[in-house]
Amino acid sequence: MARVRDFSHPHELMGREGAEFFGRVLALISDLAFVVDSASGQVLDIACGFPGFDRVVAHQVEGRSIYELVTKESQPKVRDLLVNRTPGKWRQVNFAVEGGADLPVSMRSIELSDDRMLLAGREDSRLADAQRSFAAAQRELELTFARLRRADTRYRSLLNLLDIAVCTLDGPLNRIEEISDSAAGIVDGDARKLHGRQILDYFAEEDRDRLASLFERTRAGYRSAALAVRMRDGSEQTIRAAPYQAGSGRQILLHFAEGSGAVEEAGSFEFLSGLPYGVVTTDREFIVTQANAPFAHIVAAPSPEALIGRPLDDLLGSRGLDIAIMGAELRDHGAFHNFASLVPVDGHDPIEVDVDGARVMSGGEPVFTFLIRPRLIRSTAGKKPVNEDALAVDIQESVGRMPLKAIVRQTTDIIERAAIGRALELTANNRAAAAEMLGVSRQNLYDKIDRHGIGSDNGETSDDG
Repeated sequence: MARVRDFSHPHELMGREGAEFFGRVLALISDLAFVVDSASGQVLDIACGFPGFDRVVAHQVEGRSIYELVTKESQPKVRDLLVNRTPGKWRQVNFAVEGGADLPVSMRSIELSDDRMLLAGREDSRLADAQRSFAAAQRELELTFARLRRADTRYRSLLNLLDIAVCTLDGPLNRIEEISDSAAGIVDGDARKLHGRQILDYFAEEDRDRLASLFERTRAGYRSAALAVRMRDGSEQTIRAAPYQAGSGRQILLHFAEGSGAVEEAGSFEFLSGLPYGVVTTDREFIVTQANAPFAHIVAAPSPEALIGRPLDDLLGSRGLDIAIMGAELRDHGAFHNFASLVPVDGHDPIEVDVDGARVMSGGEPVFTFLIRPRLIRSTAGKKPVNEDALAVDIQESVGRMPLKAIVRQTTDIIERAAIGRALELTANNRAAAAEMLGVSRQNLYDKIDRHGIGSDNGETSDDG
Protein backbone atom coordinates (compact mmCIF):
# COMPACT_ATOMS: atom_id res chain seq x y z
CA MET A 1 0.00 0.00 0.00
CA ALA A 2 1.26 3.48 -0.86
CA ARG A 3 2.35 5.49 2.17
CA VAL A 4 0.18 8.46 3.10
CA ARG A 5 2.05 11.69 2.44
CA ASP A 6 2.45 14.02 5.44
CA PHE A 7 2.95 17.78 5.41
CA SER A 8 6.58 18.71 4.72
CA HIS A 9 6.69 21.75 7.07
CA PRO A 10 3.97 21.33 9.71
CA HIS A 11 5.80 23.20 12.51
CA GLU A 12 6.61 26.21 10.34
CA LEU A 13 3.16 26.49 8.84
CA MET A 14 0.89 25.31 11.69
CA GLY A 15 3.17 25.35 14.73
CA ARG A 16 1.23 28.11 16.51
CA GLU A 17 -2.08 26.23 16.30
CA GLY A 18 -3.08 24.21 19.33
CA ALA A 19 -5.06 21.09 20.07
CA GLU A 20 -8.38 22.96 20.07
CA PHE A 21 -7.86 24.03 16.45
CA PHE A 22 -7.01 20.51 15.28
CA GLY A 23 -9.96 19.11 17.20
CA ARG A 24 -12.29 21.42 15.21
CA VAL A 25 -10.59 20.38 11.94
CA LEU A 26 -11.03 16.72 12.81
CA ALA A 27 -14.73 17.25 13.61
CA LEU A 28 -15.22 18.98 10.26
CA ILE A 29 -13.48 16.46 8.03
CA SER A 30 -14.71 13.26 9.70
CA ASP A 31 -18.28 12.17 10.30
CA LEU A 32 -17.41 10.62 13.64
CA ALA A 33 -14.28 10.69 15.86
CA PHE A 34 -13.65 9.14 19.29
CA VAL A 35 -10.78 9.51 21.74
CA VAL A 36 -10.71 6.10 23.41
CA ASP A 37 -8.75 4.45 26.21
CA SER A 38 -6.93 1.73 24.31
CA ALA A 39 -6.97 -0.73 27.20
CA SER A 40 -10.59 -0.52 28.36
CA GLY A 41 -12.27 0.96 25.27
CA GLN A 42 -13.82 3.76 27.36
CA VAL A 43 -14.86 6.79 25.31
CA LEU A 44 -13.03 9.84 26.68
CA ASP A 45 -14.35 12.36 24.14
CA ILE A 46 -16.29 12.51 20.89
CA ALA A 47 -16.47 14.85 17.86
CA CYS A 48 -19.27 14.47 15.32
CA GLY A 49 -19.66 15.98 11.84
CA PHE A 50 -22.59 13.71 10.94
CA PRO A 51 -25.86 15.57 11.67
CA GLY A 52 -27.88 12.40 12.21
CA PHE A 53 -25.63 10.93 14.89
CA ASP A 54 -27.49 12.69 17.72
CA ARG A 55 -30.64 10.86 16.64
CA VAL A 56 -29.10 7.40 16.43
CA VAL A 57 -27.18 7.57 19.75
CA ALA A 58 -29.82 8.59 22.25
CA HIS A 59 -27.74 8.25 25.48
CA GLN A 60 -24.62 9.91 26.83
CA VAL A 61 -21.55 8.56 25.03
CA GLU A 62 -18.63 9.86 27.12
CA GLY A 63 -17.65 7.40 29.81
CA ARG A 64 -19.25 4.41 28.11
CA SER A 65 -17.29 1.62 26.47
CA ILE A 66 -17.15 1.83 22.71
CA TYR A 67 -17.84 -1.89 22.62
CA GLU A 68 -21.33 -1.11 23.97
CA LEU A 69 -22.03 1.25 21.08
CA VAL A 70 -21.30 -1.15 18.25
CA THR A 71 -23.00 -4.37 17.22
CA LYS A 72 -21.71 -7.71 18.45
CA GLU A 73 -20.35 -8.55 14.99
CA SER A 74 -18.31 -5.29 14.93
CA GLN A 75 -16.66 -5.66 18.36
CA PRO A 76 -13.70 -7.74 17.03
CA LYS A 77 -13.06 -5.04 14.42
CA VAL A 78 -12.92 -2.32 17.09
CA ARG A 79 -10.59 -4.48 19.19
CA ASP A 80 -8.30 -4.87 16.15
CA LEU A 81 -8.19 -1.08 15.71
CA LEU A 82 -7.37 -0.43 19.40
CA VAL A 83 -5.09 -3.34 20.28
CA ASN A 84 -3.31 -4.19 17.05
CA ARG A 85 -3.03 -0.49 16.15
CA THR A 86 -3.18 -0.78 12.34
CA PRO A 87 -3.35 2.91 11.31
CA GLY A 88 -3.45 2.31 7.56
CA LYS A 89 -6.42 -0.07 7.63
CA TRP A 90 -10.08 0.87 7.27
CA ARG A 91 -12.65 -1.30 9.06
CA GLN A 92 -16.41 -1.06 8.64
CA VAL A 93 -18.04 -0.83 12.06
CA ASN A 94 -21.80 -0.93 12.59
CA PHE A 95 -23.16 1.21 15.41
CA ALA A 96 -26.28 -0.16 17.07
CA VAL A 97 -29.34 2.08 16.69
CA GLU A 98 -32.32 1.74 18.98
CA GLY A 99 -35.46 1.10 16.94
CA GLY A 100 -33.75 1.50 13.57
CA ALA A 101 -31.23 0.13 11.11
CA ASP A 102 -27.57 -0.09 12.13
CA LEU A 103 -25.34 2.85 11.19
CA PRO A 104 -22.31 1.71 9.15
CA VAL A 105 -19.10 3.74 9.63
CA SER A 106 -15.70 3.09 8.03
CA MET A 107 -13.10 3.78 10.74
CA ARG A 108 -9.33 4.10 11.11
CA SER A 109 -7.20 4.37 14.26
CA ILE A 110 -4.50 6.92 15.09
CA GLU A 111 -2.26 6.50 18.16
CA LEU A 112 -2.28 9.60 20.41
CA SER A 113 -0.26 8.14 23.30
CA ASP A 114 0.53 4.81 24.86
CA ASP A 115 -2.93 4.54 26.40
CA ARG A 116 -5.07 6.63 24.07
CA MET A 117 -6.27 6.05 20.52
CA LEU A 118 -8.15 8.25 18.09
CA LEU A 119 -10.83 6.48 16.06
CA ALA A 120 -12.01 8.56 13.07
CA GLY A 121 -14.60 7.42 10.57
CA ARG A 122 -16.90 8.18 7.64
CA GLU A 123 -20.58 7.36 7.60
CA ASP A 124 -21.26 4.66 4.96
CA SER A 125 -25.04 4.31 4.99
CA ARG A 126 -25.37 5.17 1.29
CA LEU A 127 -22.75 2.60 0.41
CA ALA A 128 -24.50 0.07 2.64
CA ASP A 129 -27.84 0.89 0.94
CA ALA A 130 -26.21 0.32 -2.44
CA GLN A 131 -24.79 -2.99 -1.23
CA ARG A 132 -28.20 -4.05 0.07
CA SER A 133 -29.84 -3.04 -3.21
CA PHE A 134 -27.22 -4.98 -5.11
CA ALA A 135 -27.79 -8.03 -2.93
CA ALA A 136 -31.57 -7.73 -3.41
CA ALA A 137 -31.13 -7.40 -7.17
CA GLN A 138 -28.87 -10.44 -7.17
CA ARG A 139 -31.45 -12.45 -5.25
CA GLU A 140 -34.18 -11.32 -7.65
CA LEU A 141 -31.99 -12.28 -10.61
CA GLU A 142 -31.41 -15.72 -9.13
CA LEU A 143 -35.15 -16.15 -8.57
CA THR A 144 -35.90 -15.02 -12.14
CA PHE A 145 -33.31 -17.42 -13.51
CA ALA A 146 -34.82 -20.24 -11.45
CA ARG A 147 -38.30 -19.37 -12.79
CA LEU A 148 -36.95 -19.41 -16.36
CA ARG A 149 -35.32 -22.79 -15.76
CA ARG A 150 -38.61 -24.15 -14.43
CA ALA A 151 -40.51 -22.63 -17.38
CA ASP A 152 -38.02 -24.18 -19.80
CA THR A 153 -38.46 -27.56 -18.14
CA ARG A 154 -42.26 -27.25 -18.32
CA TYR A 155 -42.00 -26.15 -21.97
CA ARG A 156 -39.90 -29.19 -22.91
CA SER A 157 -42.15 -31.53 -20.94
CA LEU A 158 -45.26 -30.07 -22.60
CA LEU A 159 -43.81 -30.47 -26.10
CA ASN A 160 -42.91 -34.09 -25.44
CA LEU A 161 -46.25 -34.78 -23.71
CA LEU A 162 -48.25 -33.36 -26.63
CA ASP A 163 -46.05 -35.21 -29.12
CA ILE A 164 -45.32 -32.04 -31.15
CA ALA A 165 -42.49 -32.41 -33.64
CA VAL A 166 -40.73 -29.05 -33.65
CA CYS A 167 -37.20 -27.70 -33.56
CA THR A 168 -35.50 -24.31 -33.65
CA LEU A 169 -32.72 -23.41 -36.06
CA ASP A 170 -29.98 -20.88 -35.40
CA GLY A 171 -27.51 -19.10 -37.68
CA PRO A 172 -27.00 -19.09 -41.46
CA LEU A 173 -26.00 -22.78 -41.41
CA ASN A 174 -29.41 -23.65 -39.88
CA ARG A 175 -27.96 -25.58 -36.96
CA ILE A 176 -30.35 -27.30 -34.56
CA GLU A 177 -30.61 -25.32 -31.33
CA GLU A 178 -33.56 -27.05 -29.61
CA ILE A 179 -35.52 -30.11 -30.74
CA SER A 180 -38.40 -32.06 -29.25
CA ASP A 181 -38.26 -35.84 -28.82
CA SER A 182 -40.88 -36.30 -31.56
CA ALA A 183 -38.86 -34.24 -34.04
CA ALA A 184 -35.69 -36.08 -33.04
CA GLY A 185 -37.42 -39.37 -33.88
CA ILE A 186 -38.28 -38.05 -37.35
CA VAL A 187 -34.76 -36.75 -37.90
CA ASP A 188 -33.48 -40.17 -36.78
CA GLY A 189 -31.30 -39.21 -33.86
CA ASP A 190 -31.02 -38.66 -30.14
CA ALA A 191 -32.28 -35.20 -29.14
CA ARG A 192 -29.29 -34.72 -26.82
CA LYS A 193 -26.83 -35.40 -29.65
CA LEU A 194 -28.52 -33.27 -32.33
CA HIS A 195 -27.68 -29.89 -30.84
CA GLY A 196 -25.46 -27.93 -33.23
CA ARG A 197 -26.00 -30.28 -36.18
CA GLN A 198 -27.06 -28.90 -39.59
CA ILE A 199 -30.72 -29.76 -40.20
CA LEU A 200 -30.25 -30.03 -43.99
CA ASP A 201 -28.06 -33.11 -43.54
CA TYR A 202 -31.15 -35.09 -42.49
CA PHE A 203 -33.20 -34.39 -45.65
CA ALA A 204 -32.99 -36.03 -49.07
CA GLU A 205 -30.35 -34.41 -51.27
CA GLU A 206 -32.85 -33.43 -53.98
CA ASP A 207 -34.85 -31.34 -51.45
CA ARG A 208 -31.96 -29.56 -49.73
CA ASP A 209 -31.77 -26.63 -52.16
CA ARG A 210 -35.50 -25.97 -51.80
CA LEU A 211 -35.23 -26.12 -48.02
CA ALA A 212 -32.22 -23.80 -47.96
CA SER A 213 -34.17 -21.29 -50.07
CA LEU A 214 -37.18 -21.60 -47.77
CA PHE A 215 -35.05 -21.03 -44.66
CA GLU A 216 -33.38 -18.01 -46.27
CA ARG A 217 -36.73 -16.39 -47.09
CA THR A 218 -38.10 -17.23 -43.66
CA ARG A 219 -35.12 -15.68 -41.90
CA ALA A 220 -35.58 -12.58 -44.10
CA GLY A 221 -38.93 -12.06 -42.41
CA TYR A 222 -41.46 -13.85 -44.60
CA ARG A 223 -44.30 -15.45 -42.71
CA SER A 224 -44.80 -19.20 -42.24
CA ALA A 225 -44.92 -21.40 -45.35
CA ALA A 226 -45.50 -25.15 -45.80
CA LEU A 227 -43.38 -27.44 -47.97
CA ALA A 228 -43.61 -31.15 -48.79
CA VAL A 229 -40.19 -32.84 -48.56
CA ARG A 230 -38.55 -36.22 -48.09
CA MET A 231 -36.25 -37.18 -45.27
CA ARG A 232 -32.93 -38.91 -45.71
CA ASP A 233 -34.58 -42.27 -44.92
CA GLY A 234 -37.20 -41.73 -47.66
CA SER A 235 -40.14 -40.82 -45.39
CA GLU A 236 -42.39 -37.95 -46.47
CA GLN A 237 -42.87 -34.90 -44.28
CA THR A 238 -44.77 -31.65 -44.55
CA ILE A 239 -42.78 -28.92 -42.82
CA ARG A 240 -43.73 -25.38 -41.93
CA ALA A 241 -41.13 -22.72 -41.15
CA ALA A 242 -41.80 -19.49 -39.28
CA PRO A 243 -39.40 -16.74 -38.15
CA TYR A 244 -39.16 -15.44 -34.59
CA GLN A 245 -36.97 -12.79 -33.01
CA ALA A 246 -34.20 -13.96 -30.68
CA GLY A 247 -31.85 -11.26 -29.43
CA SER A 248 -30.57 -9.17 -32.32
CA GLY A 249 -31.27 -11.78 -35.01
CA ARG A 250 -34.00 -14.02 -36.39
CA GLN A 251 -34.26 -17.73 -35.76
CA ILE A 252 -36.53 -20.32 -37.36
CA LEU A 253 -39.17 -22.50 -35.76
CA LEU A 254 -39.61 -25.67 -37.82
CA HIS A 255 -42.68 -27.90 -37.50
CA PHE A 256 -42.86 -31.45 -38.89
CA ALA A 257 -46.19 -33.03 -39.92
CA GLU A 258 -45.60 -36.66 -40.88
CA GLY A 259 -47.35 -37.82 -44.06
CA SER A 260 -47.87 -36.63 -47.61
CA GLY A 261 -50.81 -34.28 -47.14
CA ALA A 262 -49.02 -31.47 -48.91
CA VAL A 263 -47.89 -33.86 -51.66
CA GLU A 264 -51.49 -34.93 -52.25
CA GLU A 265 -52.53 -31.28 -52.33
CA ALA A 266 -49.79 -30.68 -54.87
CA GLY A 267 -51.27 -33.53 -56.96
CA SER A 268 -54.66 -31.82 -57.02
CA PHE A 269 -52.90 -28.63 -58.03
CA GLU A 270 -51.48 -30.24 -61.18
CA PHE A 271 -54.80 -29.93 -63.03
CA LEU A 272 -54.98 -26.14 -62.61
CA SER A 273 -51.26 -25.64 -63.11
CA GLY A 274 -51.59 -27.02 -66.65
CA LEU A 275 -53.72 -24.05 -67.70
CA PRO A 276 -52.07 -21.34 -69.84
CA TYR A 277 -52.90 -18.77 -67.15
CA GLY A 278 -51.16 -17.97 -63.89
CA VAL A 279 -52.31 -20.14 -60.98
CA VAL A 280 -51.21 -19.64 -57.38
CA THR A 281 -52.42 -21.00 -54.03
CA THR A 282 -51.86 -19.41 -50.63
CA ASP A 283 -52.60 -20.14 -47.00
CA ARG A 284 -54.93 -18.05 -44.86
CA GLU A 285 -52.19 -15.43 -44.41
CA PHE A 286 -51.79 -15.12 -48.22
CA ILE A 287 -48.38 -16.78 -48.21
CA VAL A 288 -47.70 -18.54 -51.51
CA THR A 289 -47.72 -22.32 -51.10
CA GLN A 290 -47.81 -23.32 -54.79
CA ALA A 291 -47.46 -21.58 -58.15
CA ASN A 292 -47.31 -22.67 -61.78
CA ALA A 293 -44.87 -21.69 -64.53
CA PRO A 294 -47.16 -19.12 -66.26
CA PHE A 295 -47.54 -17.18 -63.00
CA ALA A 296 -43.78 -17.26 -62.46
CA HIS A 297 -43.40 -15.87 -66.00
CA ILE A 298 -45.93 -13.07 -65.33
CA VAL A 299 -44.12 -11.92 -62.17
CA ALA A 300 -40.66 -12.44 -63.74
CA ALA A 301 -39.61 -15.10 -61.20
CA PRO A 302 -36.83 -17.58 -62.12
CA SER A 303 -39.04 -20.56 -61.21
CA PRO A 304 -42.33 -21.39 -59.45
CA GLU A 305 -40.34 -22.76 -56.48
CA ALA A 306 -38.77 -19.31 -55.96
CA LEU A 307 -42.25 -17.93 -55.17
CA ILE A 308 -43.08 -20.37 -52.36
CA GLY A 309 -43.13 -18.64 -48.99
CA ARG A 310 -43.49 -15.13 -50.41
CA PRO A 311 -46.45 -12.90 -49.48
CA LEU A 312 -48.90 -12.58 -52.36
CA ASP A 313 -49.14 -8.81 -51.84
CA ASP A 314 -45.48 -8.57 -52.97
CA LEU A 315 -46.50 -10.06 -56.31
CA LEU A 316 -50.02 -8.83 -56.97
CA GLY A 317 -51.96 -5.63 -56.39
CA SER A 318 -51.12 -2.22 -55.02
CA ARG A 319 -49.43 -2.21 -51.59
CA GLY A 320 -51.70 -4.86 -50.12
CA LEU A 321 -54.96 -3.05 -50.90
CA ASP A 322 -56.09 -5.44 -53.65
CA ILE A 323 -55.23 -8.47 -51.50
CA ALA A 324 -57.31 -7.04 -48.64
CA ILE A 325 -60.33 -6.62 -50.92
CA MET A 326 -59.95 -10.06 -52.52
CA GLY A 327 -59.42 -11.64 -49.10
CA ALA A 328 -62.63 -10.07 -47.80
CA GLU A 329 -64.53 -11.45 -50.81
CA LEU A 330 -63.11 -14.94 -50.24
CA ARG A 331 -63.85 -14.95 -46.53
CA ASP A 332 -67.38 -13.54 -46.95
CA HIS A 333 -68.51 -15.21 -50.19
CA GLY A 334 -66.01 -18.00 -50.92
CA ALA A 335 -65.19 -16.80 -54.46
CA PHE A 336 -64.96 -13.79 -56.79
CA HIS A 337 -64.65 -13.29 -60.53
CA ASN A 338 -62.88 -10.81 -62.82
CA PHE A 339 -61.25 -8.60 -60.21
CA ALA A 340 -59.11 -5.96 -61.95
CA SER A 341 -55.60 -5.77 -60.51
CA LEU A 342 -51.96 -5.12 -61.40
CA VAL A 343 -48.72 -7.10 -61.36
CA PRO A 344 -45.81 -4.75 -60.54
CA VAL A 345 -42.75 -5.12 -62.78
CA ASP A 346 -39.41 -3.57 -61.84
CA GLY A 347 -38.42 -0.83 -64.29
CA HIS A 348 -41.56 -1.23 -66.40
CA ASP A 349 -45.24 -0.35 -66.35
CA PRO A 350 -47.33 -2.79 -64.28
CA ILE A 351 -49.19 -5.56 -66.10
CA GLU A 352 -52.97 -5.27 -65.97
CA VAL A 353 -54.57 -8.58 -65.00
CA ASP A 354 -57.98 -10.04 -64.17
CA VAL A 355 -58.12 -12.31 -61.15
CA ASP A 356 -60.57 -15.08 -60.22
CA GLY A 357 -60.41 -16.52 -56.71
CA ALA A 358 -61.88 -19.40 -54.73
CA ARG A 359 -61.61 -20.72 -51.20
CA VAL A 360 -61.42 -24.44 -50.40
CA MET A 361 -60.74 -26.28 -47.16
CA SER A 362 -57.80 -28.66 -46.80
CA GLY A 363 -57.08 -30.42 -43.54
CA GLY A 364 -59.36 -28.02 -41.69
CA GLU A 365 -57.49 -24.98 -42.97
CA PRO A 366 -58.62 -22.59 -45.75
CA VAL A 367 -56.61 -22.63 -48.99
CA PHE A 368 -57.01 -19.70 -51.40
CA THR A 369 -56.57 -20.36 -55.12
CA PHE A 370 -56.14 -17.52 -57.63
CA LEU A 371 -56.34 -17.62 -61.43
CA ILE A 372 -54.49 -14.65 -62.99
CA ARG A 373 -55.02 -13.67 -66.63
CA PRO A 374 -53.29 -10.77 -68.42
CA ARG A 375 -56.05 -8.36 -69.44
CA LEU A 376 -56.32 -8.03 -73.22
CA ILE A 377 -59.80 -6.45 -73.16
CA ARG A 378 -60.74 -4.39 -70.11
CA SER A 379 -63.51 -6.18 -68.30
CA THR A 380 -66.49 -4.33 -66.88
CA ALA A 381 -67.99 -7.31 -65.06
CA GLY A 382 -69.04 -6.56 -61.55
CA LYS A 383 -69.03 -2.79 -62.08
CA LYS A 384 -72.14 -0.67 -62.08
CA PRO A 385 -72.76 0.81 -65.57
CA VAL A 386 -72.71 4.55 -65.87
CA ASN A 387 -75.94 5.94 -67.34
CA GLU A 388 -74.25 8.18 -69.86
CA ASP A 389 -77.54 9.08 -71.61
CA ALA A 390 -79.17 10.32 -68.40
CA LEU A 391 -76.05 12.32 -67.56
CA ALA A 392 -75.99 13.84 -71.05
CA VAL A 393 -79.69 14.83 -70.81
CA ASP A 394 -79.09 16.41 -67.41
CA ILE A 395 -76.19 18.42 -68.84
CA GLN A 396 -78.26 19.56 -71.85
CA GLU A 397 -81.12 20.70 -69.62
CA SER A 398 -78.67 22.76 -67.54
CA VAL A 399 -77.49 24.73 -70.60
CA GLY A 400 -79.07 28.17 -70.52
CA ARG A 401 -79.99 27.91 -66.88
CA MET A 402 -76.44 28.07 -65.46
CA PRO A 403 -72.99 29.03 -66.76
CA LEU A 404 -70.56 26.44 -68.18
CA LYS A 405 -68.35 26.50 -65.06
CA ALA A 406 -71.32 25.61 -62.89
CA ILE A 407 -72.30 22.76 -65.26
CA VAL A 408 -68.74 21.35 -65.17
CA ARG A 409 -68.60 21.66 -61.39
CA GLN A 410 -71.96 19.94 -60.98
CA THR A 411 -70.96 17.11 -63.34
CA THR A 412 -67.63 16.72 -61.54
CA ASP A 413 -69.47 16.48 -58.22
CA ILE A 414 -71.67 13.69 -59.59
CA ILE A 415 -68.64 11.71 -60.78
CA GLU A 416 -66.70 12.33 -57.54
CA ARG A 417 -69.64 11.27 -55.41
CA ALA A 418 -70.11 8.04 -57.40
CA ALA A 419 -66.38 7.20 -57.36
CA ILE A 420 -65.97 7.88 -53.64
CA GLY A 421 -69.10 5.90 -52.80
CA ARG A 422 -67.86 2.92 -54.81
CA ALA A 423 -64.39 3.10 -53.22
CA LEU A 424 -65.88 3.18 -49.74
CA GLU A 425 -68.09 0.22 -50.67
CA LEU A 426 -65.11 -1.83 -51.90
CA THR A 427 -63.02 -1.02 -48.81
CA ALA A 428 -65.80 -1.59 -46.27
CA ASN A 429 -65.90 2.15 -45.49
CA ASN A 430 -62.17 2.32 -44.73
CA ARG A 431 -61.38 5.91 -45.73
CA ALA A 432 -57.60 5.45 -45.62
CA ALA A 433 -57.81 2.51 -48.03
CA ALA A 434 -60.34 4.35 -50.22
CA ALA A 435 -58.00 7.36 -50.49
CA GLU A 436 -55.19 5.05 -51.61
CA MET A 437 -57.48 3.38 -54.15
CA LEU A 438 -58.55 6.77 -55.59
CA GLY A 439 -55.00 8.12 -55.63
CA VAL A 440 -55.73 11.11 -53.39
CA SER A 441 -54.51 12.12 -49.96
CA ARG A 442 -56.55 11.25 -46.88
CA GLN A 443 -57.24 14.88 -46.09
CA ASN A 444 -58.38 15.52 -49.67
CA LEU A 445 -60.78 12.58 -49.44
CA TYR A 446 -62.06 13.72 -46.02
CA ASP A 447 -62.80 17.17 -47.45
CA LYS A 448 -64.70 15.70 -50.39
CA ILE A 449 -66.69 13.35 -48.11
CA ASP A 450 -67.72 16.31 -45.94
CA ARG A 451 -68.54 18.49 -48.96
CA HIS A 452 -70.69 15.84 -50.63
CA GLY A 453 -72.23 14.60 -47.37
CA ILE A 454 -71.29 11.03 -48.27
CA GLY A 455 -70.93 9.92 -44.67
CA SER A 456 -74.65 10.20 -44.08
CA ASP A 457 -75.35 7.94 -47.07
CA ASN A 458 -72.60 5.37 -46.57
CA GLY A 459 -72.79 4.85 -42.84
CA GLU A 460 -69.91 5.10 -40.42
CA THR A 461 -66.47 5.32 -41.98
CA SER A 462 -63.19 4.17 -40.55
CA ASP A 463 -59.78 5.87 -40.56
CA ASP A 464 -57.85 2.61 -40.12
CA GLY A 465 -54.98 2.15 -42.55
